[in-house]
Amino acid sequence: MSFLANQARRGVRWYDSSVVQPGAGLTLVTPAAGLAVTLADAKLQQRIDQSAEDSLITDWINAATAWVENITDYSLLTQTWKQSVDREPAGGTRPIYLARKPLISVTSIDYTDTEGNPQTFTDFQADDQSETPRVAPDVGEVWPSVQVGKLGGLSITYQAGFGPDETTVPIDFKNAILLLVGHFYRNREAVTSGPSNQVEMTARAILAQRIGRDERVRT
Repeated sequence: MSFLANQARRGVRWYDSSVVQPGAGLTLVTPAAGLAVTLADAKLQQRIDQSAEDSLITDWINAATAWVENITDYSLLTQTWKQSVDREPAGGTRPIYLARKPLISVTSIDYTDTEGNPQTFTDFQADDQSETPRVAPDVGEVWPSVQVGKLGGLSITYQAGFGPDETTVPIDFKNAILLLVGHFYRNREAVTSGPSNQVEMTARAILAQRIGRDERVRT
């Protein structure tokens, strides 16, 4: 069974899980406060005029949103993330690429110093204009030294997203989510890989400009 078919069957919520990237830990601290596509829009798309399945459709919206976010590295609504690495970047000044975009702000950078004490690093700059957001020390500064062998010894807490509600989400993301929700609605049980793969390809085509230039977490 394909990924999408499995999500349709299970109605999986992804917002409460953590995601681990190679070389870094990525944890969702504060999930989005709402839906990237409204329940009303999803029901209108499928011409649903009853409320008996509102909870199930909401689960499908969440599953579709999670899939879209995971293949594009975008957070559609405002979320808080904590990204951790095991050591300071080589060279002392190289940036850390953030795994979620678009960047709203960096809340804090915390680390464990060479003596094992918790510290906060404040002499940093953040780039929210590049394809992949990044954080680096201020001009003339270097990354602090992290305790050797300390897993997740340096962590960056930041907010990412287009805004607080569905009105800020770009239309291509909304279209992909509505496509997937429609697929889930029409295929509630296990389906063959063919139709689901076709839907996945269509969703990827809608999001083509958002996929493919991933520079995440190079340290």
